[in-house]
Amino acid sequence: MAADLILRGGTVVDGTGAEPFAADVILGSGRILEIRRDGQRSVPPDGAIPELDVTGLLVSPGFIDIHSHSDLTLVIDPRAVSSVAQGVTTEVVGNCGHGCAPITDVARFAGNIYGYRPEFEIGWRSMGEYLDRLEAGRPAVHVAALVPNGNLRLAAGADLERAADAAVLHRMEELLRQALDEGAWGYSTGLEYAPERSCDEAEITALCGVTGRAGGFYATHTRNLQGAAREAIA
Repeated sequence: MAADLILRGGTVVDGTGAEPFAADVILGSGRILEIRRDGQRSVPPDGAIPELDVTGLLVSPGFIDIHSHSDLTLVIDPRAVSSVAQGVTTEVVGNCGHGCAPITDVARFAGNIYGYRPEFEIGWRSMGEYLDRLEAGRPAVHVAALVPNGNLRLAAGADLERAADAAVLHRMEELLRQALDEGAWGYSTGLEYAPERSCDEAEITALCGVTGRAGGFYATHTRNLQGAAREAIA
């Protein structure tokens, strides 16, 4: 793979926790080809490869935004300008039990999708279809999606005034398992939001079990965040 850019003279912070070090970073086709530390044979400035003098600046891998709500925004505008401008190259969406999939009747999910616009047509229903639609737009950032608990409850027809009964919970488990199989990275809850306020421990434990068996991650927005945060996790 041929080099197409050299970042010369910067201070590399590589994300491992190691001490920063001076180096030239050689890039090609969007990948790091080589890192030549200060004291190693440097890249000769022959003019054939474009260079950026980054002396006095930090060179780092892209940042990961682990708590993004750009689920729909990235479909509408895949340029991700606000993220890229801050050095973010990966976003984790589907947080706080909110997200774009799975869904059934779109109108019922409007309040559970950040940035929802009635005029924007949502043609997907499953997580796989959502991810395909997202990928088709070629977003400027990598995306890892969580399966939102609010969406699971709404899609399974849960009575939002009480914990899920056995039949509804079984359907939620099926939907979660399918979404994880289709490419989701984990499961999230937003326990102080209306669709999830009635969730009980058994419901969440069962769904976390599905997630764990699939090797996924769990992220929670707890209950009583403003007034009793300690009690919510005790």
